[in-house]
Amino acid sequence: MNWVASFTNFIKSKHFWRKATFNEMSALYLSRILRVLALNLSSVFIFTFLLKSGRDIKQVVFYMVVALMLQALFMPLGALLSAKFGAKKVLLLGNILYIPVLVILSLADFSNQFIFIFSAVLQGLAVSIYLLAYNIIFSEVKNNKNAGSEIGFMMIFEKIATIVAPVVGGILIINFGAKVTMLVSSFLLLIASVPLFKAQGLAKKRHYFNLRGFPWQSYKANFLGQFGRGFNYGSNMIWPVFVSLFLVTNANAYGVVGWVTALQSLTSFVAAFVIGRVLDKEVISVKKLFIYSVLAQSLVLAVRLVAKGQLGAIIFSSLYGLSSIAYYVPFLKAQFNAADQSGSRVVYEMALQFSYVFFSGLASAFFLVLLYLFSIETAFFIMFLATPIFFATFIWSDYPMFRKK
Repeated sequence: MNWVASFTNFIKSKHFWRKATFNEMSALYLSRILRVLALNLSSVFIFTFLLKSGRDIKQVVFYMVVALMLQALFMPLGALLSAKFGAKKVLLLGNILYIPVLVILSLADFSNQFIFIFSAVLQGLAVSIYLLAYNIIFSEVKNNKNAGSEIGFMMIFEKIATIVAPVVGGILIINFGAKVTMLVSSFLLLIASVPLFKAQGLAKKRHYFNLRGFPWQSYKANFLGQFGRGFNYGSNMIWPVFVSLFLVTNANAYGVVGWVTALQSLTSFVAAFVIGRVLDKEVISVKKLFIYSVLAQSLVLAVRLVAKGQLGAIIFSSLYGLSSIAYYVPFLKAQFNAADQSGSRVVYEMALQFSYVFFSGLASAFFLVLLYLFSIETAFFIMFLATPIFFATFIWSDYPMFRKK
């Protein structure tokens, strides 16, 4: 296809990739961009859509808890499949499995409890195996010397999609409805699978998988450190719900949620490549940038407590996007370096991603308990108060790269 060839030539001209052919990497990234575009076209609105479809907020948060906990439970399955058949095939499977999730959300009657739970189960499976496979592949094919720039480049591609998609999605939903938009997303996901069929040699076909021989003690702090990051993610998942309930209560809630999400991505996009280059040139150590950025985001999360109206949503989203990318690039660089040294890339990524989504589910479960104990507004306040405190514990993650002097 011409669009695949054009993207391949663009990647090749930049000479970023060393451990995989340009055709393979362009296929991976073109698929990734299309997937991010598809999901951000509608997924950022899923919980707002469920609320406006008549679901109680407790039911919506319960959906979050089920989907996240199932992601954690399905992570070992994704690891086994990646080890047996190769991460590329699992990546493709995760892409395809998400299509029926969006179709169900667009067509199903959610008064049927079975359909409601089934969609959460399928979403948990699809996201879990895709997330694991993608991290395995990127940690394997990235170039160690230029890892910061490559991660920054990866984030730029993703942020371009997440700048455009939520705005377009919000406009589509306002004019054609959420169901039509989700069907459009499912079609884009189908297209996103095409480049993966062309990437015949992407990453290894088989991976080493040995739980008993893995050095768990050496990487325990990596996995436990995901508590803060997971709590932050669980809290950020309910931010669009808070925006639609309290900051923007009119009919254009979809549009504002879309703009707010896009704004987060825009500020991240501006910072991504600069931070990657700074790390590669060792202007600041990976550990220092990570710690300073985590603490900065904790302060930003505290600011969310006083956000009022659309202006408050815009200011918070801008600061959140900037501080997110500032810690995320050094974190990924340290994560992939740890996977290289662990002796089993699949086991390491499985344990790390399991910890992350499990703690995210735990955060959502905590919020669900708050909703049963307090008013909705008070529950949000306590959740947003706890998030910066818990997220700050992420600085205790001890990666091998951080131990370098």
